[in-house]
Amino acid sequence: MDAADFGQLWTEHDRWADCRSAGSAGFEPVTPDGEISLGWAHAYWVGDEWASVMLARGYLASIGESCQVVVDLRTDTYSPYVILTEYEDPVLHHAALTRQPGQPGQPGQG
Repeated sequence: MDAADFGQLWTEHDRWADCRSAGSAGFEPVTPDGEISLGWAHAYWVGDEWASVMLARGYLASIGESCQVVVDLRTDTYSPYVILTEYEDPVLHHAALTRQPGQPGQPGQG
């Protein structure tokens, strides 16, 4: 698995600081006794399939990046898994460099 594969796993990205502006309300750690770390840089939504979580965690571990898995409870339809990490997908870096003023910041949107 490589960075391009990781990029295919996530459907939405946000800076974790933007998500946690009201604390970690709306998010729940996967481990019941865990606490959500507020210090992560990035949040990647990977859907509601645990296999996607396993693949994303495996890739991040293979490149020496740590992560935390939480569930986004802010939706009524399903609770997608969110990977919190310091890792910045190269797609995001490239999108930020090539984005024109007024375009959305999410790759694949707009």
